[in-house]
Amino acid sequence: EFRRVLFRSKEANAENIEAALKFVEELKASEGPADVYRVFELLNDTPAVNADASKQVLLLTDGINAYTIDALDIVGSMASESNTRTFVIDVGTGLSHHVAQAVARAGLGAVEYADDGEPLADKVERQLHRLSQTPGVQVSASFVDVPEGVRCRHAPDQIKTLFDRDTLVLLATLENDDGVVDHDTVAAVRAQVEIRSDGNDPIILVSSPATSIDRKSVV
Repeated sequence: EFRRVLFRSKEANAENIEAALKFVEELKASEGPADVYRVFELLNDTPAVNADASKQVLLLTDGINAYTIDALDIVGSMASESNTRTFVIDVGTGLSHHVAQAVARAGLGAVEYADDGEPLADKVERQLHRLSQTPGVQVSASFVDVPEGVRCRHAPDQIKTLFDRDTLVLLATLENDDGVVDHDTVAAVRAQVEIRSDGNDPIILVSSPATSIDRKSVV
């Protein structure tokens, strides 16, 4: 079960933040799955502070077990239709990293992870910093100069939204039907990264040919 505290959004001033923190300190978790779909439903129906404002959601959770697909659908819908972004702080091991990433990705936000008992101040500060920024940067990756019969993949396969202070590392894997790619092929393939942000022309970066001879190259 959950209890709704506010029936409309409030300004993020010192008084309201202090009241929210006091409420969180007094929270006690109950057993059972976290039905975040109902929470996002209420958030979707709750108007913003004013017509020019967009809502931002900071989800602090130790597990999302119920109605995960429905929750992803409504988070994505809120992001595309009302510019409501969702940021996640995943505490402990009750929620898989994959689900936490999926929620943040659907909501055009970001995710932070914390172990049980780990202080959350730094995690919250980073998320609040991202939350205060304009929409994040969308990144996509592909490969050029790939010989016929060679397959290229990058990891992670789903690239997160990037914000100020974020770092992105992509690992590229090359393979063919024999499972072996020769050195010349690895050295020739280049990565192409496209960076998009609202209101700006896309930026396209192409890496230099690999200098290290290995089946896996960092780009």
